[in-house]
Amino acid sequence: MGLLSKADRASIDTQPAADLDQMGKALRDRIRRLPPKKTAPYTALSLMKAYSSFQAGICLSLRKGVYTSYASVGLGIEKINIDAEKLYTPQNASSKYFKLDQSETLGVKYLDSDISIWIFPLDKEHPWGAVLLLGADGASLFNPEPIAIILEGIQDIINPQIDKIIQRDSKFSAERSSASKTDEIEATIKQYHKTNPAFSGILVELPKTINEEDKKGVPLKISHMVSLFGIAAPFPSNHSLILIPRQADRDLIAHRLKNSLKTNILAAFDADSPEEALKTLQPFL
Repeated sequence: MGLLSKADRASIDTQPAADLDQMGKALRDRIRRLPPKKTAPYTALSLMKAYSSFQAGICLSLRKGVYTSYASVGLGIEKINIDAEKLYTPQNASSKYFKLDQSETLGVKYLDSDISIWIFPLDKEHPWGAVLLLGADGASLFNPEPIAIILEGIQDIINPQIDKIIQRDSKFSAERSSASKTDEIEATIKQYHKTNPAFSGILVELPKTINEEDKKGVPLKISHMVSLFGIAAPFPSNHSLILIPRQADRDLIAHRLKNSLKTNILAAFDADSPEEALKTLQPFL
């Protein structure tokens, strides 16, 4: 966990910065500075509980069809297990967050019927590799949106599986290294198009001011930055192609990438087919 250094823990907010108040921004920055320890998810959860109006929180990771807690606040120290089908559904697969149907029984004795249950996916896996479950009193003024924005900037801290996901994706790309770059990009776009019929792309130029050693870390850094809402694929000349769902704010994400990486955006486009995307990217291949 925590492949990025303190200075490099940049993130992309898919909502305007104005949606997060000064306390929220300060909280996000404080969590980013947490050392990469096993206790970091618990510390992050505790800090968020102090900021937001929820009574209980659980971070859970998926193993053999069951979500098992790896950090929790407001629930004691008991290990919690929840069947995956009670949390994950294809209908909610791409949601930033959603409120669980009150008729659903999770079997967690600490969460009674008066508690509203909110689910926040911590990655883009299908099903999710990790989720955050928050329980908020129905009478509280709980607002899930600031929590979702904060989570977008701290996924490498609160999700212990995020490094495995990125390493797996990198391995997948390496296994296709014998193919030409054009074939590799085409295969990536076609695979993404299967689950996102309408999508957007952003081609990020490698910063010119970094040295050769740092160049190796830029693709990994970008993968971390977009892992919650899209994917990053290697591109010729060490540039990176980011693919995101059409409903995401492409221009805002491109702006954040440019500012965070101190680099240029070579192309930003919408596409309904791999062929349309490749036509736009052809001048850069």
